[in-house]
Amino acid sequence: MYSWDYSEASWKPYEIENIKGICRYFSYFNIFPRYVSLPWDNACDNAWDAEKFLKETIIKDVINIDKPTKDYKISDRQKLKKIIKKIIYILDSIPQYTDLKGELKKILDRINSPEKLCVDAIREVLESFEEIEAKNDTLQELIKKLKRLLPAKHLILGEFYSDTKKIIIYMKNIKKVAGSGIEANVLVEEVVVHELVHYYHFIMSDPYASATWLENGEENGTRESYKKSAVQESLADAFSYSYLLRKELIDISGKTYYQNAIKRLKEKWEEYDYPYFPYSGAKAFLLDSNGWDNELFEIVFKNAQKQWRIPYKIIKETIDKGRMAGIRVYEKESEKISPLERIAKAYPESDQDEIERLINHIWYHLPGRINVHRFLKCQYSLDEIKELDDLLFWNWDRIKSDKTILEMIYGKEIEELRNYLAQ
Repeated sequence: MYSWDYSEASWKPYEIENIKGICRYFSYFNIFPRYVSLPWDNACDNAWDAEKFLKETIIKDVINIDKPTKDYKISDRQKLKKIIKKIIYILDSIPQYTDLKGELKKILDRINSPEKLCVDAIREVLESFEEIEAKNDTLQELIKKLKRLLPAKHLILGEFYSDTKKIIIYMKNIKKVAGSGIEANVLVEEVVVHELVHYYHFIMSDPYASATWLENGEENGTRESYKKSAVQESLADAFSYSYLLRKELIDISGKTYYQNAIKRLKEKWEEYDYPYFPYSGAKAFLLDSNGWDNELFEIVFKNAQKQWRIPYKIIKETIDKGRMAGIRVYEKESEKISPLERIAKAYPESDQDEIERLINHIWYHLPGRINVHRFLKCQYSLDEIKELDDLLFWNWDRIKSDKTILEMIYGKEIEELRNYLAQ
């Protein structure tokens, strides 16, 4: 378990090493870039900036929608109406709550005209129910169901700003959330992983998709920003969960703290319905009580680098009907398009696409950015390029100063290169 300084806004050397250690976890997965660009590397255009924020506690809407009922599907609006009607029926037998019943009836009327109904109006009425809730089990259950359909407000523990590639970790908020078995140091790790997923997701997205990270307005005449947020947050929380599972296995001294953090995440996902609590989509990637579905995560993550519609449908269908239903959505969407359209829609890479991606990765780290694209593409097979990329990944520093490595690459001497790097 890493330790962190909660009193100073600047990162200390040991904290920088902590973040580098966290970043190494990403290198185990082929869907993320092999080389991690940190703020302190100075050399890379894609370097992200990390800031600790100590000044104030921030509470925000999880989804930034002023009138969320406008974006509710008709079926979900019907759920709202059905629950509110049941609550009104119960209140009919409690005369002293006539005013409260009247407010609920006003909300019921406005649900049919969602432009006139702000979710805060529902929240305000629910705050008046605490005393009655405790006395009536049926009412308590109905209120719980109603809350699940409302966008949540909570403390912001970290944020990623796509316009500046800045990550902010809210240390004061983390300290406030920690407690009752939740270790603040573990929570910092979880938040750093979560925000790094956003960072990678953004820089790996196609130009059109990355541009939509900056948009919160109308899309094709209807507001779709909450679906985008639902996909982004689900992926980030799911990968944080996988990180915590890994640390639970390898960090014996912190095992209990990681277990508590895992439990906290799963309870958070169950508190509100997806997509109105966007993080709750992460439960689509749970295989069982303690498992994580890496295959489904890769499918959704690759798709989400191009657009939001298909990833959202896969997550939603998986939550509602199970994993195979989500996979069928993916397969069905895949069948609809031609091979030429497949790449634009973020379906699995062809061999040529993967070759191009790997060569770009190798080229990026060669001294002087030597152009090897045509040579590697003509002289190496996909398997050979994969092996070359893997060999070089662990030896980027040597490449910059050792011309023998370049000579072996151009000589297509992979066996000799493997032996040479092993020395």
